[in-house]
Amino acid sequence: MRFQPGDMVFTRDGRPAVVVGRKDTGHVKLERKGEAFEKTRHFGFANGLTPKVRTEYEKVVREARQEEAPEKRVSKIKAKVDEIGLDPKNWVLRRYLEGEMSFIMNSENVHPTTFVLDEKTIL
Repeated sequence: MRFQPGDMVFTRDGRPAVVVGRKDTGHVKLERKGEAFEKTRHFGFANGLTPKVRTEYEKVVREARQEEAPEKRVSKIKAKVDEIGLDPKNWVLRRYLEGEMSFIMNSENVHPTTFVLDEKTIL
């Protein structure tokens, strides 16, 4: 697996760290404390994202976390997922946002309000 700056990893002794630099030789620079570590830890394990996608992901999650009620947080993320649609250029962002939405729904016991199903599957 290739680590990118901003990825969370665990060291051999089990302590979390964030990748802050990478050399072409395959060596990575890790940080266990500091601003980059705290920022990355706040958004969880969103490893493998390009800087552009990571910035967009963090923006959406930050906006959603401003809401008190978990239902509102889920609806904000769902609105962004619907806005992205099925555009193949944004599939990674879509999958990470769907994962965040699922995490909130499972941990806060929030249920979807609408279901989109093919009528053939219901009958």
